[in-house]
Amino acid sequence: MRDELEIDINLISAVQKTSPNKPVKNLLSTVTVSILIYLLTFSSFFTLKEKTFYFTNEYFISLGLFLLAIVFGASLSRKFRLLQQDKSEQILKIQYLSSFFTLFFLVLIILIFEINHLNRIYILSSFFIGLVIESFYFIQSSKKSKSETNFVEQTKLTVDQIKTSIKSLLLDGLILTLFCYIEIVHNIIPVNYEENELLLIALVYLSWIISAYTTHKFVPTAVATGRFNAFEIQVKFYLKIIALVVLSMIFLQLEFTSAVYFIAALAGYSLVSSLFFLFLFADKIKNKTDDNKEAVTTFFNLMFLLSTIPIPTIKTKLT
Repeated sequence: MRDELEIDINLISAVQKTSPNKPVKNLLSTVTVSILIYLLTFSSFFTLKEKTFYFTNEYFISLGLFLLAIVFGASLSRKFRLLQQDKSEQILKIQYLSSFFTLFFLVLIILIFEINHLNRIYILSSFFIGLVIESFYFIQSSKKSKSETNFVEQTKLTVDQIKTSIKSLLLDGLILTLFCYIEIVHNIIPVNYEENELLLIALVYLSWIISAYTTHKFVPTAVATGRFNAFEIQVKFYLKIIALVVLSMIFLQLEFTSAVYFIAALAGYSLVSSLFFLFLFADKIKNKTDDNKEAVTTFFNLMFLLSTIPIPTIKTKLT
């Protein structure tokens, strides 16, 4: 919930810093660049797979649905309001929301209208390749427009914090890789190899990177205000990965047995990774503010005041 509020605040402040003409110009350029990127990625995938430049009716129907879903996701996430003042972290947060709403729209439309003749691999591959290109473009545009403060400099990470973050990043990636191999590659690839499984594995790693960057999962000692907030960050991290992968599995109509292996891999990874997080960071995270202490103190003071009020008085007020 706090992420959505931060997105709205940053978008409002970004618009206020620009002149009345620039938001319109930035909006048009953002929409144009975004549509062109996804149009090129979709057309490139179709051309390479079909080995022809002849576009069929299926191509135009798939492309129309594809672009409509992108516009829907961008509208709900306000992606088209991205300005050059937005930071890379903010850009990736909005890109994640946009991708989630886009996939949700595709799944909803396909289920409602029972569309089965679309090439789902084309659409999903084009979408996530376009997402990477589009994110890179927006981040580079943001860096060129102004000197963006580095996250390490902004949070003033110490050398020990940087070393711990790198160590946790590598170990967490190793945990994810082990579960992907044990549950997915070992059980699915040798027996029933399909493009769907490879695409979903790539998606797992892509969502892992985006989720880690937007939630600062590997630097909780620098961003978390307390242990409860650090726990909240971890929950958001795992839920973002699972939500995107599950939606993609539904969209691809993955076989039940294969879907079970993917869910088992994500569940096993989330469990082991969270235990690893507790072992590595639990003792290092301290409450940076006195919010928790103040809340507890206020609660006990309120209870004390209520206890000093005579019971007949309370009954009289209530009646």
